[in-house]
Amino acid sequence: MDKIHLVFGNINLDIIAKAPKIPEPDSSIRLEKLTISAGGGAVNYSVAVSRLGDIPFLVGKTGKEFRGLGLSEILRRENVKLDFIQYSRRESIGISIILNIDYEPRRILFHRGANLLIDKKMVRKVLKKAGKPEIIHIASLKPWVVKEVHSFYSSSENRPLISYDPGSETKYILDELHRHIQLVDILLINEEEYHMVFRNKKEFTSYLNNNPNTIVVVKRGRKGGTAYYKNNTFSFRPPKLKIIDTTGSGDAFNAAFNVCFLENNDLKECIKWAVTNGTLKATRTGSISSPSRKELFSLLSYYSR
Repeated sequence: MDKIHLVFGNINLDIIAKAPKIPEPDSSIRLEKLTISAGGGAVNYSVAVSRLGDIPFLVGKTGKEFRGLGLSEILRRENVKLDFIQYSRRESIGISIILNIDYEPRRILFHRGANLLIDKKMVRKVLKKAGKPEIIHIASLKPWVVKEVHSFYSSSENRPLISYDPGSETKYILDELHRHIQLVDILLINEEEYHMVFRNKKEFTSYLNNNPNTIVVVKRGRKGGTAYYKNNTFSFRPPKLKIIDTTGSGDAFNAAFNVCFLENNDLKECIKWAVTNGTLKATRTGSISSPSRKELFSLLSYYSR
């Protein structure tokens, strides 16, 4: 416990709406539930890491509204370190509008806002000040950030682990992604992204053979998750719980996997942590409603009986 995670990524205001159906044109419908909170892959991951006992330093750019709406204070209460956040006066906060419809996949509308202002100068400046984190997690940013981080530590004997989840950027950055994913230690992708990045099994096997020190973790939703390392495969299916809201579940999954890996390097155990943590998050509404370490261990203990 108490390992330091330096977390690069989007810092958003999340508006999560639950409705029984999509309204017809020129009509309206009453929402069943509305949740407004801090969000974005880096924020969700940071809160999840903190609740599991490690120390997250959040890195990103956001609009000044983030403080005005009290979202910074929410993160401070979650013990997320905000030393490396920059607040823009010229760009608004990033916003994600998540629509959950009964018995349908979620729909997301998003505005990147100040998140688009993250640049190489900022990344280098933060890395110089950050000391020696155990792991650097990059969430839903373009692969040039991975390249900058790797390059910064290229002459270091004990560089941090580099964890990368390209997230919603994946389909837009495939060429760049293929050039840089060999630089990561832990690649975290969902099943759809897996099929975008690796077009067939032969291509995936070739990547693993050419990058023997890289762990690839595939998030499979209701089917659980799988970690691939060299010639080894570790899978775990999720506990059967009532799913309410999957927003942030992938980030909770990532956080649990990385926290576990820093503690014991046991991939079989880490995929179990990750799947269970992501599933537990999905039983609750809100982007940052991930479980505590005690809650995670309680469920792990129950299902191991």
